Amino acid sequence: MEKEGRLYNLYRGIQWNPSFVTSTDGGETWGKTQHLIQDELNGTQRPYARYVGNGTDTIGISFTDAHPRDFGNSLYYAEFRNGNFYTANGSYIKNLSKDGPLKPSEAEKIYTGGEGEFRGVDLSAENSAWTSSVAFDDKGYPHIAYSLYLNNQDQRYRIASWNGKQWYDREVAYAGSRLYEREASYTRLITLEASNPSHVLISSDVNPSTGKALEGTHQVFRALIGANDDINSIQWQRLSKDNAHHNIRPMVVNGEDKNAILWLNGEYKTYTDYNLDAVGIVY
Repeated sequence: MEKEGRLYNLYRGIQWNPSFVTSTDGGETWGKTQHLIQDELNGTQRPYARYVGNGTDTIGISFTDAHPRDFGNSLYYAEFRNGNFYTANGSYIKNLSKDGPLKPSEAEKIYTGGEGEFRGVDLSAENSAWTSSVAFDDKGYPHIAYSLYLNNQDQRYRIASWNGKQWYDREVAYAGSRLYEREASYTRLITLEASNPSHVLISSDVNPSTGKALEGTHQVFRALIGANDDINSIQWQRLSKDNAHHNIRPMVVNGEDKNAILWLNGEYKTYTDYNLDAVGIVY
């Protein structure tokens, strides 16, 4: 953060919760681990978080209650600035050093999940959200992309956008079936371009507008999504051509002169067993 003169390294740390360390010498040395978000569920839980920085003074945080297999996650948002937590409209929540790490019940709830319990290793909890991407637009407003588990064969992609007064949360695409058997909430992911969150990339094994099965396996799509767009108005453009292999986990890499859309292509069996190449389009 430029105003603080600090680098932030955010990761899963204390009690499997979101934590961070900072550096004031460009990463040569790092300070003590600090607990950023504290889960409120019984047992050992793992809130999943996505972060975005404005480069100056603010970190936007989108996070869940736990792993979607263990709890019917809701989706939350807060901003961390000068050691304090705030809502999207700038309302003060608490101070980290004085009041401790942020709890889900203290943050803004963007989506209310099913809040149900563990149902077995081959299922996720009912109506469970999972954060995927967060970005600021040119006004500094946050946008959150996430997936929603309905069942093993039907998941959805959603985007929640702050317009300066309120959140607008809507479904934007069919995400298709689970990626593999033991991880029911694994999708092929949705991502927002960091410099332009209206530019959205997804991967799905179904037509993102209708939910009908695709020929082949998993394909990458892109769309420009306006402030009032939802699944009924969005026009998805297919980018990937390979029907025989997985095309998953797309992202945008911004360069000084050109940008690139990248994704993983190949075979993905589990998160520890895969044979993938990074492929893409430069524009």
